[in-house]
Amino acid sequence: MRDLAQAAYEITPAELGVLFEGVWRERKTAAWLVAVAHRSEFRELIGQLLLASEGPYAGAAYCVALAKVRHRSGCRTAQRIP
Repeated sequence: MRDLAQAAYEITPAELGVLFEGVWRERKTAAWLVAVAHRSEFRELIGQLLLASEGPYAGAAYCVALAKVRHRSGCRTAQRIP
């Protein structure tokens, strides 16, 4: 678990951006890294990905990431999910 936390804090925003451009596995990984490190700068992007619902596998990780960055916009985003 310590390795995950270390990776979450060491990964650069550019590297996370590359992961978010990938398929669901990469996006899910990126969302978990954001959640662990509380990287609030990705809050808007994660909200957009959650609402776009382009795949069935990363949505839960998006929700966890939004919850971990603890911002009201994450709650509003979750309320807009059909």
